[in-house]
Amino acid sequence: MKILLFILVAGCIVGVFFFRNEKVKNVLPITLLNEGEVTLRVGEETQINNFKVKVLEILEDSRCPVDVTCIQAGKVSFKVFYDSGTRTETFIVNSNGNPYAFGMYSFYVGNIEPLTQSSKNISPEDYRITLHLKRLPTPLE
Repeated sequence: MKILLFILVAGCIVGVFFFRNEKVKNVLPITLLNEGEVTLRVGEETQINNFKVKVLEILEDSRCPVDVTCIQAGKVSFKVFYDSGTRTETFIVNSNGNPYAFGMYSFYVGNIEPLTQSSKNISPEDYRITLHLKRLPTPLE
């Protein structure tokens, strides 16, 4: 009986490691009253109140590496998918500080990690992007 239980548990552990889908990850749903933030990795999706947002891919990372002196700070641009249930939209977002708006919310890009280094390339799955969200007084449609 113990051997059968051991085989069953070992099979479950092996199944979890080998058959899980690494490409699509969900972050726990968030309830947002007026404003807040969410941090997502590439491929992660979260539900915020009545809409979903997902970071699809990194398009550009021209930030100045931390170990180099630069004239310009550079930016990160990435593709975001938005789904309100009645409308979906894919758009390109830049880390230049400009606000973006969709539905009843505006947002701007906060932290983007990891910081760049001249001697290292960053894999898309290593990026963590923080979005600061704020509820608008009237919806944009």
